[in-house]
Amino acid sequence: MDDTFIDNDGLHYIPKPHKWSLLNKPLLAGDVEGLMPFLTEEQKAEFKPIPIELKKGYATFHHPITIHGIYEKWICYK
Repeated sequence: MDDTFIDNDGLHYIPKPHKWSLLNKPLLAGDVEGLMPFLTEEQKAEFKPIPIELKKGYATFHHPITIHGIYEKWICYK
C-alpha cells in the first residue's frame, strides 16, 4: 500500500452524481469513456473528476451511487 496523492492517479470522485437520474451500469468497468454513452450532454459537462489524497492504511466511505474510481478503472454502482 502507498499514500495516494493528486500526482499519482489515486482515487477520484465525480461531484454531484446524486442529483442525476440513475444511470445504467456499463457492462465493462475500467474506462472512463465507457460511461459517456450513458450520460446526457449536461452530465458530460459536469463530469469533472476530483482527486482525493489518502495516507497509507486510510479508507474512504461513500454512498453506493457515487461515481468513483482510480483514473484508469472507474466504478459506477447504480
